[in-house]
Amino acid sequence: MPAKDTAFFPCISRLPRTLVRWVFALWVLASLAGCEATRYLPEGRQLVKTQPRFTGQVNLTADELETYIKTHRNRRVVLPKVYLHVYNTGEGLLQDSGFVKHLFLKLDKDSLFLKSTARWMKRVVGEPPELVDRPQLIRDCKNLESFYFSKGFFNARVRYQVKPVYWNNRKANVIFHVEENEVAIIHRVAYMTQDTALLKLLEATRRQAQVRPSQTYDETRISEERSRITELMRNNGYYAFGLKDVSFTVDTSHVELADSLLRPRVRDRILFYQKRHTPYRLISIQVHLPDSNQVYTLDSVTVRLVHDLTDSTRFSYYGPALTDAQRKAWQLPMRRLSIYNSARFLTTERTRHILNYNMLERRLRLHKDSLFRLDDYRLTVRQLQQLGVFSNTFVRYEPGRRPNSLHAAVDLSMSNRYFHQERVELFQSQDRRINSNLPGLGGTIQLANRNAFRRAEQLDLQLTGNVFLYSPDADQQPSQLFYQYGISVNFNAPHFYLLDTLALRATRLNPKWLSFYERRTTISLNFNQELNQQFQRQNLILSYQYAWSHTPFRFGQDRGWQSIFKPLVVTYVNTFLEPAFEEQLYTITDAEGNLLSENDLRVRLFTLRDFQPRFVTASTYIRTYTRQYNGKQRQAGWFFRAQVDLGGNLPSLIDRLATGEVQHPVDGTKVLGKQNLQYSQFYRLSLEGRISKRSNARQQWVARMLIGAGRGFNGSGTIPLEYRFFSGGTNSVRGWQSNTLGPGTYPFDLSRIISIGGEVKFEVNAEYRVKAVSPLELAFFIDAGNVWFWQGSSFQEPRAYLNKHNLELGVAAGIGLRFDFDFIILAFDIGQQVYAPDIRGFVVQRFPKDIGANRIQYNLGIGYPF
Repeated sequence: MPAKDTAFFPCISRLPRTLVRWVFALWVLASLAGCEATRYLPEGRQLVKTQPRFTGQVNLTADELETYIKTHRNRRVVLPKVYLHVYNTGEGLLQDSGFVKHLFLKLDKDSLFLKSTARWMKRVVGEPPELVDRPQLIRDCKNLESFYFSKGFFNARVRYQVKPVYWNNRKANVIFHVEENEVAIIHRVAYMTQDTALLKLLEATRRQAQVRPSQTYDETRISEERSRITELMRNNGYYAFGLKDVSFTVDTSHVELADSLLRPRVRDRILFYQKRHTPYRLISIQVHLPDSNQVYTLDSVTVRLVHDLTDSTRFSYYGPALTDAQRKAWQLPMRRLSIYNSARFLTTERTRHILNYNMLERRLRLHKDSLFRLDDYRLTVRQLQQLGVFSNTFVRYEPGRRPNSLHAAVDLSMSNRYFHQERVELFQSQDRRINSNLPGLGGTIQLANRNAFRRAEQLDLQLTGNVFLYSPDADQQPSQLFYQYGISVNFNAPHFYLLDTLALRATRLNPKWLSFYERRTTISLNFNQELNQQFQRQNLILSYQYAWSHTPFRFGQDRGWQSIFKPLVVTYVNTFLEPAFEEQLYTITDAEGNLLSENDLRVRLFTLRDFQPRFVTASTYIRTYTRQYNGKQRQAGWFFRAQVDLGGNLPSLIDRLATGEVQHPVDGTKVLGKQNLQYSQFYRLSLEGRISKRSNARQQWVARMLIGAGRGFNGSGTIPLEYRFFSGGTNSVRGWQSNTLGPGTYPFDLSRIISIGGEVKFEVNAEYRVKAVSPLELAFFIDAGNVWFWQGSSFQEPRAYLNKHNLELGVAAGIGLRFDFDFIILAFDIGQQVYAPDIRGFVVQRFPKDIGANRIQYNLGIGYPF
């Protein structure tokens, strides 16, 4: 029998029904007070009933056209004109009219509470009625014609029509009648300049041009082409080139219009851009550029390093011409300041030994005798800022000593080397091993050194502590308090630690090539001690990680591949079971005294093995692809993530070297030597994809899918607990508590004590988000998913196997609130189970009677669920 689900806020379910009903009744009455949308309209004015429509020969989308008119209907969220109803309710309270004011008869009608509430409803939440304004409609028509002109419809005409609603003369619909006429198609694009080098460069990049033949004329593309040409020139040494140096001439009287060879070819190619019945005219575009341009090079690069902006002490000069005597006097060995550096360094006494100058040189993309490139400037600033040791980074150009040359000056001021941070948080535990059902209180103390070894390495120490409650189902049992604390040491370097040095020595390459790609090394050591209602656990985790990007940085780039490789992750877990819990695992009867089935007993023994001391090692590779949302060129953003894990080979090797063989017990559990440490050899693969699509500026659709599978090999019965898949929770299927969904159709109850996860996982999520009142955002979602074990796994429970009989998904739907405060997003979701695999049936069969009860879950989180 399924156990009773515990909600995140159990006090909500205990509220008196009378109070809930009164709150709901007051909300309905307040809404009904403004149901008459035209109650407070000025005399002789009409309310815009629906969103204006566009009729006629319309090739542009309604979303594009609506941005150029100011006549709109009142906003709605689920129900029509919600904001107008709230506005009318507040107006009714201020005017002392309507039946809602009778709810406040016991209050003085001139009381501050009543007036402030009414003003808040009008000015903050509500929205005044959108009226039909004929002068504004005329301006809207002019704006639409201007917009059509910018899209190539040079002779477009727009007129409006106000159509009253036949059953209510105080409401009206607005219709814009559009006559687009012919559209301008670009026949030829010519670059006009006497500079042959510049012309050759433009011809070589025609494929990247934003304005090309056979396109519809679009002023947005004209602006993008101007920016593209300017970027191209400034990335090829044309320092003085600017947007004002590019101009366009449009020839609308094309003399080759009657050319029988060109017209069919162009007509065939423009069918992809315009409807067949749209007439068109051919135009030519000339791009005018200056006839003479100067190419600039860098004759010198100087880096000035100060402790802060007020540091005015005498500077010392370090450069490639440093003598051995000076190097010895200033205590600067070659590993900190190489003779191959081309930049000059100016430092003060306080900053002389604070950084490795060779590392700083590699972050500079500005080099002596190189062409001026705008991307080099941007990349230099970005890489210096990402080091995390500078509070201010400035790069400026000055006239050089030679003609057509520049001097690059880089000014850097150091930030505080040491810093500390303390924070306290309220959280809901998502740990798969903790069955806490009430909010917990946690805190963190962080001490960090931003420049531990003079190469911008960050070394930090974190102390964390959490306390959380568990409230038993039985009312007579008191709540229990548990704790968790941990110590972690993290080393973070903005380069490949060890690998960079080995690669340079082995290949003897120029070290500057390493700066083309972002890369980072992270080494962490974590110790954690926890106490909960079932056990005490100690774990020690050592992790070594490399992370890098696959594409060099480019300004404006919003997509790319990134990789994370963890050569070694070592986890040691030691667990002490509570006597009552251990007795419960060994008992052969359930709470009612009935004998457990053989399957249930095997499940408990499998759970007991998860609490034995174990040694887990793994190597992991993660690759992600991100394409961010871009409102100009595309309306969707993508995210893809693939992860491969291979574990258990190191303890297997140790076992073979120590004993000469590997023992394979009947249950598939391997033991390392005589230390009684369990380990498993396993592999795991998971794929996750997400897409977010915007319908408009206020609405967004988000979808996610995750598929994962893992399995033990070489005699291992299953994968360890740390690498199993789990389902349910804030970022998963939100109708279930964290990690309590599945496996398969096996019922989850408190007799199982903890979640055991699975070896196979499948999840899909869909969410619709709409902005209501800043900073509030509403979300409607549906989730589905489950986990399973492979047949033949150590978990010998047929109901958990992946087969056609257990191929059932847990389905949940619900509503959520998002509070977007720019610096943080708070998310609150209410998930209702719709279909539950453990009962193999629908939870909600009688709507709305079956809503809530024991199959609803409250989730509170930071950030979007996905």
